[in-house]
Amino acid sequence: MAFFKPSLVFCLFLTFLSLNCGPCHVFAKVYMVVMEDDPFISYKVNHKHIMYVFSVRITLACLMQISLTKEFLFRRGEEAQKYKQVATTKHDSFLDSFLPIGSYKKLYSYTHLINGFALHAESAKVPCFLTPKTIRILSRAKGVRLIQEDIKMVKTSTHTPNYIGASGVWPLLGGSEHAGDGVVIGMIDTGIDPKNPSFVSSNMSSQAKSPPAGFKGICRAGNRFPADSCNGKIVGARWFARAAQESGEFNATIHYASPYDSDGHGRLAIYKAAYPFGGYMSDVIAAVDQAVEDGVDVISLSMAPSSVSPGPASFLNLLEVQLLLATKAGVSVVQAVGNAGPDENTVVSFSPWILSVAASTTDRKYRKSIIIGNGKSFSCGALSAPTQGEIMYPLALADDVMVVNSTDDGYNKCGDPKIFIKALVQGKVIICTFDSSDYYDDVDLDSIIDTIQTIGAAGVIITDRSAHDVDIEFEPTFPTTVPSAIVLKGSDMRVGS
Repeated sequence: MAFFKPSLVFCLFLTFLSLNCGPCHVFAKVYMVVMEDDPFISYKVNHKHIMYVFSVRITLACLMQISLTKEFLFRRGEEAQKYKQVATTKHDSFLDSFLPIGSYKKLYSYTHLINGFALHAESAKVPCFLTPKTIRILSRAKGVRLIQEDIKMVKTSTHTPNYIGASGVWPLLGGSEHAGDGVVIGMIDTGIDPKNPSFVSSNMSSQAKSPPAGFKGICRAGNRFPADSCNGKIVGARWFARAAQESGEFNATIHYASPYDSDGHGRLAIYKAAYPFGGYMSDVIAAVDQAVEDGVDVISLSMAPSSVSPGPASFLNLLEVQLLLATKAGVSVVQAVGNAGPDENTVVSFSPWILSVAASTTDRKYRKSIIIGNGKSFSCGALSAPTQGEIMYPLALADDVMVVNSTDDGYNKCGDPKIFIKALVQGKVIICTFDSSDYYDDVDLDSIIDTIQTIGAAGVIITDRSAHDVDIEFEPTFPTTVPSAIVLKGSDMRVGS
């Protein structure tokens, strides 16, 4: 039986990846570089011994119908650390030989699932990080397999466990004290709040349980995350934000330089790589690499690229390939497919080798109210800040505050800021209408929000212009940067006006 070699996977799947050398932009500051050298999981120290154990475990698994134990497949502990040190030193030497000292900062060395590093520019003399010429130099350097620009990531988790009845499974698996014993779940998400009652054990003996022997993770203390936060239910915690820090989006005061989750959120090992603004792929790759090195059994990934990747196949980016390597290392990977539906081409979990999870519906609703001058209140769907202060804002129908009135679809005009009369819209809440029959095909709520922000209006109400109740199967809710409300019943707005 041939020993698993990740480099073969790269040859098959990264051949189709093209280097992004397009125009520089605000986020084009970090690149991930994959080297041809083997990562730790294919390092052939005592290869014959590993092959023997691998073959024995395969035979036993077939006979006893049990899953493979990862700690028998790959060496960890001191050997893994030694290999990491050697590979990291080699990365540093490689960079020093090609780039001037002080012109870059190495953010991470990836050594377990892939062999490579993430890089950011430091020199103010370079107007845009890694100019095309510099990228060409690195890409042609001996030993470089791939260079990929960092990608913005978004959070993709939501509330569903109680709704789908997951809590009813625990009694079947040994109850709250024993269900999940021996299984470590690596959570790559927004971190964790160690004070949450979910992580307080009902008895001291269970609270003091040690993590499984095969788990090598650590509890990294920090702001609002003391060293004793790892108590048997939380067995490890780290945070990854170097790319986010370099982007300027990370603020240690509000985002916490620790595994702590300011939002609130078996045995868990926490790898914080998501923040209120989302995150970056290079940070997520570092988290996945560390989680597998630590010895987790399952990775729960509540992050994904902010949009469907271009190219011949959506799953051919570095993260998706790394998730394949994680599954080859014996780790089950579960990823949320995103919250951008229900339109086509909105699924952002692409890998056919992992478990992608989606909710066709949920019991969660985000409710707001529209209060008009006579004190009457109307319920609506929205996920935005309220209008500023306690004052009442005047309403204006979009058709009445445009340069030219017409019988065209009012919604379409709400997506064009050039035809609004700014003197008539500033400080007002604009009512934009649409035809419910075109909802699934033509309504672009993002363009409306962008227009309202551009023209300086105080907010927007989006509603159907028909006289009947709107026949839409769901109430759309998406976060907006300006006060907004979506009213699905045209009759409500007729009463309000």
